[in-house]
Amino acid sequence: MSSSEPAFNKTRWGDIPKLTHTNSDEWRDDMIYILSAMGAYAIVTGDDPEPQPLDFNHNDNYDDWKAKEPEAASMIRLFCSLEVRHIVK
Repeated sequence: MSSSEPAFNKTRWGDIPKLTHTNSDEWRDDMIYILSAMGAYAIVTGDDPEPQPLDFNHNDNYDDWKAKEPEAASMIRLFCSLEVRHIVK
């Protein structure tokens, strides 16, 4: 990790270390908790597929899903150190 890059990100759930080559197990567990708290873990794993926007019964779900997808992706990216960010794409 570069010397100017912080080793941790602050979240409302606490300080979480950035992913490096040496902390993948701890990082994975932290990310599962964060993404679950965001309501986005099932989106990341594919267990919550994108709802159809034209289905009126799921219109609110569609907007919610579309909002959480980029939030989850950005959370994962921001929680990676620069040295491993290209691996997690």
